[in-house]
Amino acid sequence: MRLTSAGRTALWIGGGGFLGLAIGALLVSPGRALSLSPAWFVAAAVYVGLVIGLARERDATQAPRPASAQQPAARPPSAHASPDALAVRFEFPEVPPGYPLVLGRGEPLHVTIKVLHAGAPAEGAGVQLSASLGRETLTGDGVTGSTGEVEFTLEPEGTGELQLKAEASADGRSGRGHVAVSVVEYDVEIERLFGEFRAYAVGVLGPEAESDTARELCDKLRVRADPATARALLELARVYELVAYGERDADRRLYLTVLEQLMVLEQAELPDPALAREA
Repeated sequence: MRLTSAGRTALWIGGGGFLGLAIGALLVSPGRALSLSPAWFVAAAVYVGLVIGLARERDATQAPRPASAQQPAARPPSAHASPDALAVRFEFPEVPPGYPLVLGRGEPLHVTIKVLHAGAPAEGAGVQLSASLGRETLTGDGVTGSTGEVEFTLEPEGTGELQLKAEASADGRSGRGHVAVSVVEYDVEIERLFGEFRAYAVGVLGPEAESDTARELCDKLRVRADPATARALLELARVYELVAYGERDADRRLYLTVLEQLMVLEQAELPDPALAREA
């Protein structure tokens, strides 16, 4: 049996302590010390047993485990996890950089799959694309050109989260990619976005502004606003009224206009609530 240095130290200290107590008890009261000797032996045995048990457990923890007790034997690295794997990227020509991935219902979705290897275009890579929306699944396949790209056009039906998955393979290498696109009704999405803006405006202007029209809300917030913020507020109200009052069918251009104005307002220095309430 092997003990750690801490275990050996504990035995020496504990043994010395028990021995010192026993000698002291014999000197002070020999008769009482002898009558309690069984209890002393039991306490000493328990102490020694605990030290040995803990020391052995610590050794077992520190000792190297056999291969079967460690992680399962490593599998050959997959192409997806390997540094030599293909990189699969999604690009959407109609979506400006920094804008959310949103598609209108019934609108064709143009997506470009770009395959790279070590940062360079992977020409001749086979690409399989699947698109799932609810119970509907669309699939397609193609081969990348000299730029490492292959284009697909999808026409999903319904609304919700469109899950796009792409798998690419070339020269024994492979790679995967995944992205989600929201398919919406543009009029519903525009009203939702303006509803969030209205909640902010009422918070600034106070509960009495809940009955204000879109134009009235924006006019009040324009008080002492900088020119860019004022223009964004007016355009936001104009587009919302066109859609809400049925003067124009909501389309992608109007949806992007709403997003543009909201992005301007997010970066703007908003007016003082007290001044807005006085307007």
